[in-house]
Amino acid sequence: MPGGLGSAGPGTGASFGQRRQGFNEAIVFTVGGGSMDEYGNLQEWVKRTSVSGGGGVGAAGSGGARNRRVVYGSTEMVNAREFFEELKKLGMED
Repeated sequence: MPGGLGSAGPGTGASFGQRRQGFNEAIVFTVGGGSMDEYGNLQEWVKRTSVSGGGGVGAAGSGGARNRRVVYGSTEMVNAREFFEELKKLGMED
């Protein structure tokens, strides 16, 4: 999927002749239902894309390590059953 979490996307390449700066911290917030699955997917992405420098304190400042941190939130946390109930309601609207 283009632009997916594992793909090279915004912030990783050049844009209009300028190098875009990457990031180490992000906040992902959804308006509506969020889930533990989404949170887990974000944490897996962090593990896959973080580079371990092994340099201890101060390693991040040396450019050798990039440990990412993602904070996840939503206005409502739902499980699978609750999610499908919401979809059912949407399907009944005129």
